[in-house]
Amino acid sequence: MSMATRNTDVVVIGGGMGGYSAAVRVAQLEGKVVLVERNRIGGICLNKGCIPTVALLKSAEIFSNSKNAREFGINVGNVSIDFPMVVKRKNELVDSLVGGIENLVKASGIDVMRGTARITAPGVVEIMNCHGSTIVKTKKIIISTGSTCSRSIQNVAGKVVAADEAFDFDNLPNGVLIVGGDEMGVQFASVFNLFGVQVVLAERSNRLLPKEDEEISTLFQEIMESSNVKVMVDTSVKKIVDDRKTGRKVMLQTKHGEEEVSVEEIILATDRTPNSKDLGLEKINLALDETGKIQVNQRMETNVPGIYAVGDVVGKFMLTHVASTEGVIAAENAMGKNREMSYRVVPRCIFTDPSVASVGLTEKQSVEQGYDVKIGRFPFESNAFSHIMGTMGGLIKIIAEAKHGEVLGVHIIGPGATELIHEAALAMKLETTVEDIANTIHGHPTLAEAFKDAASRMHLWWSVGENQS
Repeated sequence: MSMATRNTDVVVIGGGMGGYSAAVRVAQLEGKVVLVERNRIGGICLNKGCIPTVALLKSAEIFSNSKNAREFGINVGNVSIDFPMVVKRKNELVDSLVGGIENLVKASGIDVMRGTARITAPGVVEIMNCHGSTIVKTKKIIISTGSTCSRSIQNVAGKVVAADEAFDFDNLPNGVLIVGGDEMGVQFASVFNLFGVQVVLAERSNRLLPKEDEEISTLFQEIMESSNVKVMVDTSVKKIVDDRKTGRKVMLQTKHGEEEVSVEEIILATDRTPNSKDLGLEKINLALDETGKIQVNQRMETNVPGIYAVGDVVGKFMLTHVASTEGVIAAENAMGKNREMSYRVVPRCIFTDPSVASVGLTEKQSVEQGYDVKIGRFPFESNAFSHIMGTMGGLIKIIAEAKHGEVLGVHIIGPGATELIHEAALAMKLETTVEDIANTIHGHPTLAEAFKDAASRMHLWWSVGENQS
């Protein structure tokens, strides 16, 4: 095995969205950068996460809409699913996007090294692969190693499908149990449900989407249940039994006692674990919390000078767009600039049917932080374009500070939620008031005017002195 040595300005460990964004920014600032990746560039989101999930959701939506085309006066005959073709399209889309990123990295002059990295000392990274080891001496290091999804249920024996393998089936299963009712779990539930698969969705806490605004998650749960998904909250897996004759049976522990369900596949969609092991961090005394997340300040600096961390391994928000922003900030600081990361305005998008999106504080968080709040709601059933689309469920909810009308949070469930939320994010970024939104002309008929209508209701309350909450 050979041993080589080289020098650079910055080593980025991990080629996911946070890592490659950091590497590109270093290159733009005329820094010499080595990007280390042991798998494919793009990380979990692009290869196994949000991109494949949303691609399959689109296919599932087209299938569902085609079955209901008669409502729009369109006759399409019998509609069926060619699932291998669905998966083929998904894979081709992922390959195309990965290729685009690889071309961007190459065009930026980034030195990509394939292998596993370990920090042997501040400013020294050893990169190992089948050809040997390379020692890279560097001025700065950015860690962007991501996270890993759970692959087993604690204290429960039996085969489960990890979240990053949830759409690798050759054929659609007859029935699935999805363990975990947060973002990943409900996205899987929506896709399989739209494809006509029988879905059981089990969540340990007392509601789906437990991190979202309670009103929104309650409404989402009601919609899921009305669409034939069996939702079980306050529920955990107690036992898995595989029988060649009767199939797979899962014993679930609910607040009302034990309940058995029969399914073909079990998908585990619970919390992800940061990839902070085997990096040599203990040797350099780099600070981690009890869950393995790397501790950083607002400049994305760790406690070890010259070493930064971004993305899921930091775990502030395990979201691709957050990782990318953190990567850029870390890169700029590594190159001598002075940037700080703010998490005040982070849009959160959940790609389901209907879609869910939010930004800022929930109603409960606003009250807990001492704000006197007013709430503005506007249902999509009162929106003209929602009627045109045939998707009338859901609402827009605006939470504002009562005295001045500053927007504290916006929560949407319904058609186009993952696009509409960005108007709310910009409004919060600019510290816009409810009055500003209400007085902004919106096009008609559009979904976006529901945001104006929700704000207008609040503005009228201010005008007449009502306190709605």
